[in-house]
Amino acid sequence: MVAFIFKPFYKELKKELVNKGYEFKTTSDTEVIIYLYQEYGESCFDKLNGIFALAIFDRKKDTVILARDHFGVKPLGLFKYVIAKQCKHGE
Repeated sequence: MVAFIFKPFYKELKKELVNKGYEFKTTSDTEVIIYLYQEYGESCFDKLNGIFALAIFDRKKDTVILARDHFGVKPLGLFKYVIAKQCKHGE
């Protein structure tokens, strides 16, 4: 699950992932972020430019990862109710 606030700047990253064999079903930047995380793990955030704040729930690691832009422009808060509801619903 991914929850985020950002302005999209990821066209180049999508091309990079397509060249690595990833197939996209949507035009959403959410899908780019998910595949970046799958490919690079937590170091994927170093590749993100622009302003963003996001949370990723990694089921395999049973971990929530919080990240925000390098300048801290976008607020980052953990909305326990939303994440808990999504995780419970998705199980």
